[in-house]
Amino acid sequence: MGVFDSPRDGTPADSPTARLRPDDLVVALARFLHRVHTSAPVDGAEALSATPSDYLALAAERVESGAVTSDSFDEPYRPHAPERLLSIATDLADGLGAVASVPVHGSLALADLRIDGGSVVGWTVPATPRHGDSYVDLSFLARDLAAAIGPAAVPALFDAYGAERPDPVRIEFWVTLRQLLS
Repeated sequence: MGVFDSPRDGTPADSPTARLRPDDLVVALARFLHRVHTSAPVDGAEALSATPSDYLALAAERVESGAVTSDSFDEPYRPHAPERLLSIATDLADGLGAVASVPVHGSLALADLRIDGGSVVGWTVPATPRHGDSYVDLSFLARDLAAAIGPAAVPALFDAYGAERPDPVRIEFWVTLRQLLS
């Protein structure tokens, strides 16, 4: 199975059954993401960029159009207006520096993945192939894991992925942006 194949079997990763063994789930997800991010680059003109500035532009469009309300934010972010979160994300982006561009899903959620036998056996394949910062997938998935399993899943995910020193600014940037893109 290539990393961009999507078999229909397996258990949804956000189901209670998949969360019975949370440590094993986190490791399986991390290994799968590492495989995706280190796979051969997506070829063709149809591959989209998924850079921080691309996501900031999309978030700005959503905020300006009124499509974002603080009611949909995760609890810690609800006191902030969408415009304030966009400003915070913009400030965080200034501190990101250069990031490697790898194949990414770009809007990955725990519900997009299917588990069987301790491995990811399928996922909701992105409609359009993308290249971007690996932290977009890691951070979006870490947010979902923290909500589903607990905050200890976040460092476990980055550790199992092989990120020796996770970048807290990159994580916060992507989690903040997720609030504006959901």
